[in-house]
Amino acid sequence: MSIINRVEIESEIAETKLVEVADLPRENYNNIVNRLSKQSVEKHFEAYVDIDWDSPDNQINLDDERWGLFFVDPLRESNWYKGLDISKQKIAGVSRIATVMRIGWESENCVG
Repeated sequence: MSIINRVEIESEIAETKLVEVADLPRENYNNIVNRLSKQSVEKHFEAYVDIDWDSPDNQINLDDERWGLFFVDPLRESNWYKGLDISKQKIAGVSRIATVMRIGWESENCVG
């Protein structure tokens, strides 16, 4: 069974199971597609209200072990990066994340 041919549905007892799209009655399939479509446009949050930006968990602390380049970043495998001490690797990681966020913001807002 291909993952592409599966759809995730919730049963009445709140279990999640995978089923073949072809096995779903047309009405169930349409209900699922309509529900997902509706949720994709109606989900809403207020970033300035829902997120506690002043929480210590949301502060950028270069002592945090999570900083550094992500495993999928090809720059991580470069001799230059590997030659940096840990504190400089973390600064490079924060800088890279900030750059990606800026590019995403510019792309979403057509700023150039």
